Amino acid sequence: MAKATTYIAVTGHRDLRPEDLPEIKVKVKEKLIQITRDKDLGTFRLLSGMAEGADQLVVEIAREIGIPSTAVLTAQNQTMELPKGLDRHILPVHNPSENEENYFEALGNHLLAEARHILVLWDGVYNGKRGGTSAVVKWALEGDYKLNLHHLVVPRSINPYPLASLLPKSLAFTQEKFHRIPFTVHFSWVEVALPLVKKEQFFKKIWNPIGRKLGSQVFLSFVLPMLLVLSTLALGTFGFLQILPNLDFHNALFMAVNLITFNNSVIENSAVPIALNLARYMGLLTALSAFTIALYFALGQERRRLKLIFWQRFYPHQYIVVLGAGEKSLTLVKDLCSCRKKVVVVSPEENQPFTSEIQGTGAIWVKGSTNAASLLKKIYHQKADEIYLLDEDDTNNVRTTLELDRISGNIPKRQRWFVHLQDSSLKTLLYSHLESSSRDRMHIFDICENTARRLQLFFPFDRFYQSPNAEQAMVVIVGFGKLGKEIALNALRLGHFPGKKRLKVRVFCHNAMAAREEFLNSYPVFNTHPKAHHLQELIADLWEKDSLEFYDLPQEDAARLSGKSPLFAEILQTKNTVSLYICLENDLNSGAYLSLLLPKLNRYKQQKDCNLQVFCYYKFPNKTEEKNTEYRLNQLAPEVPVRCFGNLLEECTASAIRDRALDALPRQIAYWYMQGYGDRSLEIDRVWQESSEQEKESNRHAADHLWVKLRSVWREIDWKFHPETFEPLLDPDIVAFHEKRLSQAEHRRWCAELLLQGFRPLQDEPGVMEAWEQWEAYWYKQGGKKILKAEKLHLDLRPFDALDEQEQQKDLDQIRTIPKMLQAIIRS
Repeated sequence: MAKATTYIAVTGHRDLRPEDLPEIKVKVKEKLIQITRDKDLGTFRLLSGMAEGADQLVVEIAREIGIPSTAVLTAQNQTMELPKGLDRHILPVHNPSENEENYFEALGNHLLAEARHILVLWDGVYNGKRGGTSAVVKWALEGDYKLNLHHLVVPRSINPYPLASLLPKSLAFTQEKFHRIPFTVHFSWVEVALPLVKKEQFFKKIWNPIGRKLGSQVFLSFVLPMLLVLSTLALGTFGFLQILPNLDFHNALFMAVNLITFNNSVIENSAVPIALNLARYMGLLTALSAFTIALYFALGQERRRLKLIFWQRFYPHQYIVVLGAGEKSLTLVKDLCSCRKKVVVVSPEENQPFTSEIQGTGAIWVKGSTNAASLLKKIYHQKADEIYLLDEDDTNNVRTTLELDRISGNIPKRQRWFVHLQDSSLKTLLYSHLESSSRDRMHIFDICENTARRLQLFFPFDRFYQSPNAEQAMVVIVGFGKLGKEIALNALRLGHFPGKKRLKVRVFCHNAMAAREEFLNSYPVFNTHPKAHHLQELIADLWEKDSLEFYDLPQEDAARLSGKSPLFAEILQTKNTVSLYICLENDLNSGAYLSLLLPKLNRYKQQKDCNLQVFCYYKFPNKTEEKNTEYRLNQLAPEVPVRCFGNLLEECTASAIRDRALDALPRQIAYWYMQGYGDRSLEIDRVWQESSEQEKESNRHAADHLWVKLRSVWREIDWKFHPETFEPLLDPDIVAFHEKRLSQAEHRRWCAELLLQGFRPLQDEPGVMEAWEQWEAYWYKQGGKKILKAEKLHLDLRPFDALDEQEQQKDLDQIRTIPKMLQAIIRS
């Protein structure tokens, strides 16, 4: 019996750079060998459209390995000369007048329909070209195909700066692991397995609306009883006419009516027709349904309490409480209910659209104060598997958490609290006021912070490994709401690089002066007013004078598109890696604003060879609409990567909130620091649980910057991870050189973090420098460290070279521990 053939397809760019071909050949050959390992090569076949570039290159490599190949040709190239031994398959022609794009589209659909594996040699840019490489990827992701996408990240002649667009789909966050490093690396593979989902989707598409209607109150209260009554009458009438042939129709009908009241339900005749037996039971069901409906309405509000009792008793692992009303909580409730969770929502006010949508999901809505102990007990909060605190006001979430802490006497250990807080001071306050058991079950999160961290993890603004001649990372933010501020702050925390590379943040918003003053009030470290000597020197070392600039957002189209506008002048240059974030409060305005800019951005990128990526805040509550918008934006600028981000449908789901992968590396940092300078007997989970919220935040920032460090040295040391040791094989002198540079960068990052928290150098306190040795003794030996830190003073806020050898060694040890930490979180 002949074995089934496994098809491997290829799609990719025609304009691969000649200097990249040797590296691409090595990578493709390795991948083909991996796919076919330990199997008969004769059972595989490569499908290729035989275009110049990637198609022909992969065919050449497959033939070297011994994989049979087939050229899939269209009417336009069916007569092309093929290499000897290559099969030919001609796609049928439906319309001879079709243009070239239609042929490419037909080719792409054929490859996806036939292939089990598809090699994609792609720069990661969705350029909107019909039938192009990015279109094939888009169809694969959105269609009904069971295949494995193997994306080789490659530059091309018209775009030397590729990105790994499929990275977010390939990393296993729910397992707190990474399959690979989470940023784009030239000639690296990104793997995405696509399951066949059409049947499941079709079933859900048909059944879900039916299920919702069958479970509606109108159906259960009126439609179902009416159907039972009519069925009883029809079957009963027919049955009585069968058993009593001399009975007229009217008498048979009224005898059927008596079945509902059980008057004619007992029949002496032993040969009862099937129809009449069915009618008897239908009558019983009708009476029972009438009784049930009467009881249902008689119970009134007690129905909700009975439902809560039933849920918490029989579904303890699916019972979930959501406290607070708003867009975030509504999105979360919809997600939880779609996963068949039993959800109760508490909000203080009846917002009709909100409550109607909540009740439409199948959740129970309860009106009342989220921090009232009596109400929390009434909804059986102690039985919930998870509690989400999602009030729009941080103070309400803090008060509710404190109340939960106070009444949490018999709460099971498995219960988890997810508390949404944006104010860092409230995070610290809350953590310090909780019992240890409550701290263990609590997870504090911030939607905007998580969005910014994930976005800059996958698509970093410091792309010097792609553009080694670039001098600065340019972060341009249009709109300065909550999300815009978080992106700016994250950049200011992370933008500290080895060597002379610098960061510049340029903000465009309405009423820029007021926005600037508000920001400086929160973070006065960026204020240009004269400061104490050591603080001034430190700020100059961390952030140049012009590292943070505010500009009014141009209102007129002519001003927005002017080449002299600050939005274009000195930004789109070869010396910059540019990340443009359009995050106006109204997401539709973001899309409209970006649509106007993209054609010019596309031209400038090509003319000035600028490493540019664009991100558009878009939270339309429909993922299909978001994808279509992203696709249209990419069509306006085919050479510029444009991505939508910030959709609550992704950021406010239960899996995203529970997602602990972003904390996988911070946990490792906390653990290894404890191994070096604390209690070595503690397990990693206990170390993390006993860390304060401020310590957790610090470790998160250090973890995010670890990837900055790796990117900064990637081109120079080609840091390839050994699956067991993760050690780079380098000359010891080179290792020492990079360790020193990375240690300096880590210290600068740490200083920036403390300055953003409001800390000041101890050296600027009056009289300190005159008695420096006494203050050092007080800090290290006499318990002064804890006291002075409470005053937001720190002895080590100074340049790296001015640190004591012991403090320098701490930074150096963290750099040397990087391979161990990566080994713990990256699956080989």
